[in-house]
Amino acid sequence: MIVLFGGLVAPDVFILTPELAVVRTPAHPMGTVDIRVFTPDPLLGEPYVLEEHILEAGFVYTSALIVSEIEPSSGDLNGGDLATVTGVGFTSDAKFYVGGHEAIEQSLIDSNTLVGIIPAGSYGPADVAVTADGLSATANDAYFYHQPPELEALSPLTGPAIGGTLVTLQGAGLFLEMDVAFGDELVAPLDAGSDGSWLEVLSPAGPPGALVSVSVSSAVGSVELENAW
Repeated sequence: MIVLFGGLVAPDVFILTPELAVVRTPAHPMGTVDIRVFTPDPLLGEPYVLEEHILEAGFVYTSALIVSEIEPSSGDLNGGDLATVTGVGFTSDAKFYVGGHEAIEQSLIDSNTLVGIIPAGSYGPADVAVTADGLSATANDAYFYHQPPELEALSPLTGPAIGGTLVTLQGAGLFLEMDVAFGDELVAPLDAGSDGSWLEVLSPAGPPGALVSVSVSSAVGSVELENAW
């Protein structure tokens, strides 16, 4: 037996008795749909059927408000980036908020998409919430506010020419997903403080006695300490 809701096949059908079955509804946009139940011919298969029943307007898909994601998922403390929020159940009065602040110049694209400008916020993760038709839903820590990086000091200040020294960069706005360079040599961040105050890397190999600048950069800014290593 095959069951369709608005033309979409139910993923699971459990026949309990000749008169009773339990089915799992497929995903479908909001609205009223017909339910079609049929048994394919075991020899000929579809579209040949032995028996068919249709219940017109038999099921109503309602809106369960869901916030799935925001893109981009991070940005500057000052906000200003155009962002897209996706989910389910967005109505004409839907609004989204980042870190409790309402986004600017919002537009509803469809029941699954909102766009707007990110408001200013505070460093760190922020919830993204949507209100619509008296409901509210939240994606916890879905957005991250970065501040432009600041680089104040390194520890230690020297290391062997073969590289491999664990170096701690100290400052602000430092996080794992940023570029770090000793002179022209890029190095991968290993660890970072949750408050953005420090970042750990391994020094690259370099000529003995060479003095190089250390820089960090991200989408929200860059900074360099001249002749720091």
